[in-house]
Amino acid sequence: RGAGNGTPVTAPQGWGSYPEPAFNGGTGSADFRNRRQSLYAMTRLNLADAWKLMLGLNNTRMESEGLGFRAVPRVYDDAETVPYVGTVIDVDAGHSLYASYTKIVNPQTQVDANQALLGPVKGSNVELGAKGEWLNGGLNGSFTLFRTEQNNTAEYAGFDTAGGFSYYRRIDATSTGFELDVSGRVSPGWELSAGYTQLRLKDATGAAARTFVPRRTLRMSSSYRLPMLPHLRLGATLRWQSEVHRINGTQTAPGGADIVARQPAYAVLGLMARYDFSDRLSAHLVLNNVADQTYLASLYWDQSLYGAPRHGQATLHWKY
Repeated sequence: RGAGNGTPVTAPQGWGSYPEPAFNGGTGSADFRNRRQSLYAMTRLNLADAWKLMLGLNNTRMESEGLGFRAVPRVYDDAETVPYVGTVIDVDAGHSLYASYTKIVNPQTQVDANQALLGPVKGSNVELGAKGEWLNGGLNGSFTLFRTEQNNTAEYAGFDTAGGFSYYRRIDATSTGFELDVSGRVSPGWELSAGYTQLRLKDATGAAARTFVPRRTLRMSSSYRLPMLPHLRLGATLRWQSEVHRINGTQTAPGGADIVARQPAYAVLGLMARYDFSDRLSAHLVLNNVADQTYLASLYWDQSLYGAPRHGQATLHWKY
């Protein structure tokens, strides 16, 4: 990519002895600064022995100054204060119900095709849920229903080959779904963590939005210390996600059909072992992607990279 900074690109056959370039003036560059400052305050009120109320405010200031590609000014200055309200009701000593509401303001650095900053994502988030603990507090779990509205969200729309920059479009999207999490010690020596998320993500017209985001994900990890070998701990991790796809928004197939990149549902398994030689010295062995699963890591862009193949790592840890 030397052509991007004014240096001619030679044929790759001779790159084994490629001379140091005489770097000339760049043909395209940008020089700008983005800054975000946040100030928040929160108070917690005990309305009753089993009822708590949380109130908060978050002030966010967003600034941008400088020049983007093609010397287009990137100037932006805005500030906004958003509220947070949450409440928790203790049902008994080990179970509680909770609800929360907050406004959303998140700055973005993406630009549209005219290099105008998109401005911040704005919206709201509502959650309703329950939490519990079992086995004398050793095991914790939660179930959450959520609804998130996000307006003005940046979504990749293409690449300006003449200007050398990616540009984005604005979309309004609403996600609804639930999360289920459990973690803790199931029994002496056995620790478990698991989470499942399922959601629907729609745009303002009701059509599926951001289809590169998996609608269902599962995460699990577990480790066990063998009673007959107390210095040895064995474990495993599992990550699964449902199908994702992306429609190329800048090109079509012959005949005008959409070009669709698709990653079917897949799972990635990992294994680990740890042996404690002493309180200070331990050995760790990790094997990732045990089945050597081939998958696309992300479809956020019109291009992607494969996820890491099967690989391992062995380390020694010394505490002092």
